[in-house]
Amino acid sequence: VKINTGVAAPDRMAPGYLNHLDLGEAVATLIERRNTSHTVFPVSSPADLKTVILEGHL
Repeated sequence: VKINTGVAAPDRMAPGYLNHLDLGEAVATLIERRNTSHTVFPVSSPADLKTVILEGHL
């Protein structure tokens, strides 16, 4: 997993930062998959993370 953005607590959010709880949930979902292949999800903003989640990739 490559995180190409800042990570912060919900009360310290700023432009370009991901909520650490949302990111943790996304990473946990990836780990639970135990998929032998790999997929790259470019996440550089909160909107990118939400798009990946909503499209069912995570």
